[in-house]
Amino acid sequence: MQASVSRLLVARLLWAVLPLAASGSAPRGGWDSPNCTAGVVSVSRGEHAELACSMANPFSHVRVSLRAHPGESWQLVFDEQAPGSFRRDGWQLWVQGSEARLVIEKAQDAQAGTYRWSLAGLQRSFGTTVLNVLEPQDQLFTPSWGPQMLPPKPTPSPEKIPVQLAYLAFSPVAVLFLLVWLQRRASRRRSKVAQAPSDAGGPCCCDPRDRPGGGLACEHTPGFGP
Repeated sequence: MQASVSRLLVARLLWAVLPLAASGSAPRGGWDSPNCTAGVVSVSRGEHAELACSMANPFSHVRVSLRAHPGESWQLVFDEQAPGSFRRDGWQLWVQGSEARLVIEKAQDAQAGTYRWSLAGLQRSFGTTVLNVLEPQDQLFTPSWGPQMLPPKPTPSPEKIPVQLAYLAFSPVAVLFLLVWLQRRASRRRSKVAQAPSDAGGPCCCDPRDRPGGGLACEHTPGFGP
């Protein structure tokens, strides 16, 4: 009877102690669960680039390393206690609370490669991001016109010149000016023909129908003719 009672007490004590042991092994603030920029980030040379990491708990320490090519050794970029803002050779690391950002104002070829994050919160976590630095698009596809390389001025095509002249010739304004010019020219010619005999002093031939008596002979100016 006493043996069964003692076994029951031991079993109850175990059921009470096991949940306490399990809860004590778990971190008080939960898991960090880091989330970093994944995959490949591509920017043109000279452009702004930014890589970031965040997690559930505040950062206590951040280390960033760079490997330019596979198989090479890692180059330490930052190894800093958080929080804070840090600068080095074109990189800037900003760490505040549970966020960390690596900023490159003007990306260069020497800053391309694989970045490895070593993050310390309640646990130690790691993450990697690849940065590609590409040729600027304007150097590959856009021609640069210098002072001595100005684009040629467009010249009208010979095929379009007759079309432009035809349009000008048949425009209403051009036709109106042409009619006025022809009328003035004809009027000038008639006035010159009418004034030519009297100005030269020669005989004046007249139409018999214009004579009052209806004669057949023309009058002659005195001093000229038989």
